[in-house]
Amino acid sequence: MLKHAVIFLIATELLVECCQIELSLRSNTDYPFQFEAEVPSIKKKTDRTTMTKIGQQRKVKINGPSCSHKTWIFRTYKQTKDGKWVPAETHTAKLDGNGRALIAVNDAYIPVISDRIGVTCSEAVICARG
Repeated sequence: MLKHAVIFLIATELLVECCQIELSLRSNTDYPFQFEAEVPSIKKKTDRTTMTKIGQQRKVKINGPSCSHKTWIFRTYKQTKDGKWVPAETHTAKLDGNGRALIAVNDAYIPVISDRIGVTCSEAVICARG
């Protein structure tokens, strides 16, 4: 009986300490931009995603242990007139959980995290209600 209790506690700890988050990126602007997210606590960074029109959506999955031990970094890049990509906005937040979150980027290139199910968002002004 004790053996089963220990196995249950270990399994519960593993489930609590890991995150599986699907980020849905949506463009709310007609301006082209690039987006990337970095999760330092699990040493992961998404590929830069290029968005070119309003309403465009892309998805990326983040899986790993303890995603909220360090602050996530969200970066957007804007395109100059000569076609080069330069940094536009950098924001941080702590995300954790097992679920999904929508990240919408507006005309000011600010990523706003909303429509969360099973995901917590904290320590940031870009965490919208949801």
